[in-house]
Amino acid sequence: MATVTVRGRAELDVEPDRVRLGYVVQAEAAAGADALTLVAERSAAADEALDRAGDLLLLRRPAAVTLTPVWADNGTVTGQAARRFVLVEARAVGPLGELLAALVAVPGSTVESTEWVVDPGNPVHARLRAAAVADARQRAADYAQAADLRLGALEWITEPDVRPGEPGWASAQAVSLGFARKDAGGSPVLELRPEPVAVSTAVDVRWALLG
Repeated sequence: MATVTVRGRAELDVEPDRVRLGYVVQAEAAAGADALTLVAERSAAADEALDRAGDLLLLRRPAAVTLTPVWADNGTVTGQAARRFVLVEARAVGPLGELLAALVAVPGSTVESTEWVVDPGNPVHARLRAAAVADARQRAADYAQAADLRLGALEWITEPDVRPGEPGWASAQAVSLGFARKDAGGSPVLELRPEPVAVSTAVDVRWALLG
């Protein structure tokens, strides 16, 4: 029996549910123990800033502290560098700029990565799956008509393997920063501006073809 197999696709720009921040606290000293002590003190200050964020914070995942030698141009070791990476997720709406400013105000702290994220449980995913199936059916019907045939029973339906950059990948967008307002002293305050996230999905479907 003749069949037709097609891939349906759907994509939509969606308001993000959360922002993901990756920040690093680091310190250097001549001795490793001193570098570790200093990075611990700075990490405590950064943790206090996160504690003050309250319900704005959704996730906090610190990694282990690493210690690496600092090399001079002549190949000698001049000290030790301690580094602690922390992944933070926060709500997309709220005083995100104030949180970011508090983190980078800690000596040795750097925000290395920022991105907007759409949650896996967001209802948009169900809408996109339905739209992808509808797209697949329309494609299959077009092929059937071109072959002077008609669609029969649906034989199987499956999601293809998904990799970054392919349909089905809920991509994250870089965060845009702007000076949207000023504090009580008249200084500009950083604001994180949510950017729409391109969410896409794909489905492979096979139909029988009837004469």
